[in-house]
Amino acid sequence: MANAPASNAYRIVEVPEPMKAMQDRFGREGSYVGLSEVESPWVPFGDNAAIRHLAFDVRNNVY
Repeated sequence: MANAPASNAYRIVEVPEPMKAMQDRFGREGSYVGLSEVESPWVPFGDNAAIRHLAFDVRNNVY
């Protein structure tokens, strides 16, 4: 394991984003998934089930 020297320098760096084109096309900055059924409705999932999308993994672009 390498040890980095101590530093007080902080800077924002650009991190490569593998899904940038998709995020630019479909993403909504500052949006969130609300708890109400109006903001996150039940969606049919097969014949006898429904799901609500309440959890998103923004690092891996999955829900």
